[in-house]
Amino acid sequence: MYKFGELKDERIAQEIKKGLEPQNIEVIVSNDNHAEVYELFVTEKYHLPIAFDFYRVKLGFPPEHEVDPKWAKMSKVPLGIATKIFIIVSVVVFFLTNIMKNYDVLLFFYISDSNEHLDLIFSSGQWWRLITPSFLHFGFLHIVFNLMWLKTLGSIFEEVYKTKKFLIFFLVSAALSNILQFYVTGFKFGGMSGFVYALLGFIWVYPKLDKDFEYSLPKNDAMLMIFWFFLCFSGLIGNIANTAHGVGLGVGILWALFQAKATSYTTLIKWSSMAIFFSLGTFLIEYFQVFRMLKNIL
Repeated sequence: MYKFGELKDERIAQEIKKGLEPQNIEVIVSNDNHAEVYELFVTEKYHLPIAFDFYRVKLGFPPEHEVDPKWAKMSKVPLGIATKIFIIVSVVVFFLTNIMKNYDVLLFFYISDSNEHLDLIFSSGQWWRLITPSFLHFGFLHIVFNLMWLKTLGSIFEEVYKTKKFLIFFLVSAALSNILQFYVTGFKFGGMSGFVYALLGFIWVYPKLDKDFEYSLPKNDAMLMIFWFFLCFSGLIGNIANTAHGVGLGVGILWALFQAKATSYTTLIKWSSMAIFFSLGTFLIEYFQVFRMLKNIL
């Protein structure tokens, strides 16, 4: 057990215990008769910051920590085996291609060697190219941003659905997002963001469909996800694989719908439409260069 406070008033101690129950934080109140105080303990170490903040606020002090309990819970999930391997491969490939400037590795991981066709995959049988662009990153912030999300969200998916389903989810979302991105920009693209957005889409939507699912994306993070998507889509921060983002997000939403035990027609239509909007909508806008056309017209 981990102590986070003590009080002489048993009533307040019990109020703190009850106040933390909705956040799934188990609190034990222990009475030390010798010292005439009630000590407060949590059973999980990662609950300490949240419990201590609640304790301080109850005593009239301002909170020291502003960690969302949902995010605190998600961030403590053990790193999955496949998730760890993905992170290691991404870092090694980044080192070889960005630091060592090994262009042979770069060409090996690209989806193709031509902007016109995918013959390396469909004629030569190099099927690994459907997913290898996901392990390419072209800047420090690019890889850090993607792997931070992958570490948390990938571990959650792998923890709940195990490594086999995690890999299937990755293969589907990565392959679809990479293929459609190719038809928009050609072969020179990469990044784990297609899969990351698939994970975001799933963990954003699935808790709304299954109330027993113990993890959920905090509202602020969901808003950040959507804001970042449209910011990238606007073109204000350079060339981004927007189609991969949109397709990955759509796959994640659809995966949540299929995973749900029971879904009403209204819910099905609502989220299916959202998935189509993000995936097919992004692809068509990018493919036909709608923004560029509008800019030329105006």
